[in-house]
Amino acid sequence: MREFKILIRLVLTQFPNVFDLSFAKLGKNKKNISSAFKFIIPIAFLLLCLFSFFYSYGIGFGLQMAGRVNILMELAALTASVAIFFTSIYKIRGILFDFKDFDFVMSLPFKFITVAISRLLLLYLINLPTVLIIMWPAGVAYCMLTGWDSISFFMNVVGALFIPFIPITFAAAVGTIIAFIAQGFRKSKVINIILMFTALIGFMAASFSMNSAGNRSALTAAAGNISSIYPPAVFFEKGIWEKNLVYLLLFIFVSVGSLLLFLLVFTKYFLRLNTLLLIKAPSRGYKTGKIKGGTPFQALFIKELKRYFASVNYVLNTGFGPVLLTVMCIVQLFLKPAQLDGLLGMEGSIDYLKHFIPQFIGFCIAMTCISASSLSLEGKNLWLIKSLPVTAETIFRSKIVLNLVMTIPFCIIDGILLAIGLKLDLSEVLSLLMLPIAISFYTSVSGLYFNLLLPKLDWSTEIAVIKQSIAVMVTMFTGGGLVMLPVVTAFFLPGITSLAAIGISSVIIFIITGIIYTSLLKTGQKKLMLLGSN
Repeated sequence: MREFKILIRLVLTQFPNVFDLSFAKLGKNKKNISSAFKFIIPIAFLLLCLFSFFYSYGIGFGLQMAGRVNILMELAALTASVAIFFTSIYKIRGILFDFKDFDFVMSLPFKFITVAISRLLLLYLINLPTVLIIMWPAGVAYCMLTGWDSISFFMNVVGALFIPFIPITFAAAVGTIIAFIAQGFRKSKVINIILMFTALIGFMAASFSMNSAGNRSALTAAAGNISSIYPPAVFFEKGIWEKNLVYLLLFIFVSVGSLLLFLLVFTKYFLRLNTLLLIKAPSRGYKTGKIKGGTPFQALFIKELKRYFASVNYVLNTGFGPVLLTVMCIVQLFLKPAQLDGLLGMEGSIDYLKHFIPQFIGFCIAMTCISASSLSLEGKNLWLIKSLPVTAETIFRSKIVLNLVMTIPFCIIDGILLAIGLKLDLSEVLSLLMLPIAISFYTSVSGLYFNLLLPKLDWSTEIAVIKQSIAVMVTMFTGGGLVMLPVVTAFFLPGITSLAAIGISSVIIFIITGIIYTSLLKTGQKKLMLLGSN
């Protein structure tokens, strides 16, 4: 009982540091911001659930027309599991291993097994909202399509809590193996990044190849392969919605059993593995060289660039989207129109895709918020840049330009690849470039602005800043909303071309970015000096 109380206290203490809840304990001068975000977060959760419901209902309606509505919950469970796997694999180092306060926590009078379980429980709690946003609305949609079943719906609400077990276990195992393979190399962080990208892209490629089935629709192909791709999703649907006791027990056994098996190994080697990760690979001897001069901006930009690539979590969380997008753009060069039609399950898919590709690229760029966490990552060392004999504008520009350098080249390269593969004309190429570049400028500037307003300097793990911080979430949500601006523009200005809609939307986004940048320069110096002084 004592260890259980310690476990709960550890989780409650560490959770606000892993998931940015700093707004809940802001100072008196920030009560308005605190109250606003206490209101905004539940609203955002409800909006995501609403969006998830409409998405599930749309998929379910299509499946009902095909006579396969019964697999809606299988698809939902598969989607939730894949989402958790992808969002967990790069959190392993920073949550389970190599976290900032490891030495401090291990010096406390706790059993290290209790500490290990608390870190795994933290990983579970971080991923739980994703499952709830997908599974609960999907359950409502399924009941509306097939008839209300209160018992199955209640079982779905409870059963959704077990879904994260398997993907978390798999992600933790893969992430741990990659971390320790990379640790044996001198450039361990570079190797870790390469291995992680390879594992994620390889996993997606394998799933994609299993789902492709000649000229069948993508939805039908996916439906026919769920049992072979991810059997626990089938166990979940049959056990809960068909009330098959054997499948229900099988789902619980596989889910809980996989987690307990990993927990057994994890707790046994937790201390040893963390200790090994703290051992740095030997570096080459120091060599003197020429001292190169440059402007303060160049020096700060190089510092930002080195800081970015020095963090595996930083690169993986902000770089996977653009890298995956580029891989997809390269693959489409080798696909014939008939093959693309078969994979997407529709004829004339190229003409259909042309209208949505700018938004898709823009969305991937909006998810790349490097500047939104750059100030928070300074942590306790923020005083160093504040003490430099440079203006706040120079500091801001170095962080903004890093975001631009890591996104705009992808916009241009991917645009060229798509233009070649899809045989786009000049107007389509322009629309393909304008919106993503405008979004890139917006996220670069607004990310830094929101980070200045909503800093998190007292983090214990980088993930809390890079992935879970409020500044990053606000930047991604607003950026993702602006990506849909061409659709809104076309709605209010019917009859205009898609190029015109994207052009008008891009100008509006640049104007919004300019206003934010002007505000940043006007008040940024004062806010930067006050940052970390409270």
